Amino acid sequence: TAPNSRLSGPPAKHDIDATESARSGPWGAAGATQMASVLHGRGAIGSFFFTTDYVSGWWDPATVRSVCALGMCPVGGHSVRHFASPASQPVGDCSERFPGYVPTTLAESTLCGEARVSLMLAGEAAGSAAVAWRSPFLDVHPRLFDVLSEQGVRVDSSFAVGDFKTNLPLDLA
Repeated sequence: TAPNSRLSGPPAKHDIDATESARSGPWGAAGATQMASVLHGRGAIGSFFFTTDYVSGWWDPATVRSVCALGMCPVGGHSVRHFASPASQPVGDCSERFPGYVPTTLAESTLCGEARVSLMLAGEAAGSAAVAWRSPFLDVHPRLFDVLSEQGVRVDSSFAVGDFKTNLPLDLA
């Protein structure tokens, strides 16, 4: 719901975490670009959360640029490798950077690396800071909000509406 007498509606949120959504191929343009085109054609704006998996080789900054060209920026981060983030995942020291951060398994990943590097790459591709985050599998690490705050993230979309016992706006700070 929205406060006062304002209209409300469901936000169009898109997690870009599959090859077909991140890259073009036999199916045509990247799925993210196709969805942004549909939204743009209807006068709507969507939120796009990008997994920046350069380790597996399917991260394509051109897809971010195409989404932004259709008015869907700023964008958000959605991790580098899209691992589930159990409480046992190391936090890291938040100095992780591309291209030195190369997690091939969950054991090699860090919470800081997944957030920091994903946000950095998505922001660079967009030409403006990535200001939003959505955790892989909506799996919220106990230190997630500390790390996101340190990275300048203003919006987290890791909780679903049923996770809260309220429908009022929440100040995550």
